[in-house]
Amino acid sequence: MHRLLPLLGLTEATLPPVVHLAGTNGKGSVQALLASLLHAHGLQVGSTISPHLHHPAERLRLNGHALSVPQYGAAMARLTQTLTQHLGPQGNAPSGNAAGGWPSYFELHVLLALHHFTHTQPVDVLILETGLGGRLDATNALAHKALCIITSIGLDHTEVLGPTLAHIATEKAGIFRPHVPIVLGPSVAGEALATLQAQAATVQAGPVTQATLPPLPAALGLGQGLFHQHNAATALCALAVLAQQGLLGLNPAAVEEGLAQARWAGRFQHVAHHQLLVDGAHNEEGLNAFAESLEAAFPERALFWLLSLKANRDPDMLRQLLQRFAQRTLGVVCVPSPTTGEAGERFDSHCPVALRAYLRQHLPALASRPIWAGMEVSSGLRLLRSWNKTHSKALAGQASLGVVVGSLYTAGAVLAGLNEGPL
Repeated sequence: MHRLLPLLGLTEATLPPVVHLAGTNGKGSVQALLASLLHAHGLQVGSTISPHLHHPAERLRLNGHALSVPQYGAAMARLTQTLTQHLGPQGNAPSGNAAGGWPSYFELHVLLALHHFTHTQPVDVLILETGLGGRLDATNALAHKALCIITSIGLDHTEVLGPTLAHIATEKAGIFRPHVPIVLGPSVAGEALATLQAQAATVQAGPVTQATLPPLPAALGLGQGLFHQHNAATALCALAVLAQQGLLGLNPAAVEEGLAQARWAGRFQHVAHHQLLVDGAHNEEGLNAFAESLEAAFPERALFWLLSLKANRDPDMLRQLLQRFAQRTLGVVCVPSPTTGEAGERFDSHCPVALRAYLRQHLPALASRPIWAGMEVSSGLRLLRSWNKTHSKALAGQASLGVVVGSLYTAGAVLAGLNEGPL
């Protein structure tokens, strides 16, 4: 990335102000909220996110909306043409970090966002979301930033980032730069908070501001999941810091409009006409936040679950989730987590049959409830919808709430299957 940025004309003099976003959970939602808030104040806002739910065009967003597939294709063609001039044909050069090689899939999309929002559709602000960690992430090659945000710190990707919250916080603090302000999410606490503060002091970054939970307007476009309140507080704090830097003048009406207009698919998304709640939570922190929001938003609805999990995740997370809602659970369908289509790379998932067996063995509270295994997301979704249609009368006319959780990729597949796609 350090080698390629100047070759593409991506320097401090050409790049727009960059907001760099890291954290275990909440990055996508904070990105969506902050982009909406900035755009409501009259700014053109580019964003890069990962992973995509349905099509890689979603990784590049302008003012909260993904590029169209034709726009994405044209942008990729321009970038690959330029890279070919410098690196030679892609098939003849090594990929990844090999000297002189082509960028990896993730690196390519970071470069695509930087290139597109600098040269083709210039923006006033660019929000960059890390892919993993921070210190060694491809997005961290930029030396100059306007703001760094850490949304939350939880135990995830421990095989790469380290076994403790302090290890993970240290990796994410790698995005800090001297004299660049930092915003921390409200949930950052304990050893994670102490580590981030110490790392900021070491590199003379800051000032460090931690978001608090002010009263929020009723109209919050992402929904009223409790974790979205944390995300909104983080975005509002970031907006205030950027205003202090002179990037915008705060306008209360624009703040309300920005919060109301924000959209982010697959995060506590209630598809009411399908009686579905779709969420991409896939780690312990995310599932705990999801459970709290589910209890608050739907305290009495009977639940029917569509669950999946990537192979590197502990199925006990799902056991704990179902145990918490055992009295309201009518049934469970286990399905595989689909691939994201990243350059032929497959994210293997727990086999639905094995996941079903695990839950049956370790959840005696659901001994009388059906637990099925579906070999595809589409078949599991059909079963869930059929159950609702058949049993709604037995529930005093109120259909059960179908709950899709455990994998962001499954959330995307469900939304696409319902024609509620993430674009």
